Amino acid sequence: MTFTAYDKSELEAFQREAKERWGTTEAYQAFEKNPQTDFSVITEEMAAIMKAFAKLKEFSFSDGKVQKQVETLQSYISEHFYPCDMEILSDLGQMYIADNRFIAFIDKTAGQGTASFVSSAIAEYVKNNE
Repeated sequence: MTFTAYDKSELEAFQREAKERWGTTEAYQAFEKNPQTDFSVITEEMAAIMKAFAKLKEFSFSDGKVQKQVETLQSYISEHFYPCDMEILSDLGQMYIADNRFIAFIDKTAGQGTASFVSSAIAEYVKNNE
């Protein structure tokens, strides 16, 4: 079964927005140098990462298992998109609760409240690793 969170027009809108917002950054330029990515595979893999977070919601944000999952997310983003340093990771964590598109994707994929949990887990991770 293929998981599709966004249609092509939504992905194109995300790409335009990202270019407008971060087009001059080194991270964005690294992303543009990457070969074209199969976004259906990426979406499924990100869904799996978010589902793993959902299974950890009973734990504290500072729990080692939760923090390891943040590390997994950060590594995945760095490997498939752009170098995800602490500043970028922190910004992503904020987007996960500020942008309704991210909230909808994460909570639809992994269960209600997962976007907020991931955001808080990222904030804890950044605080402990800066």
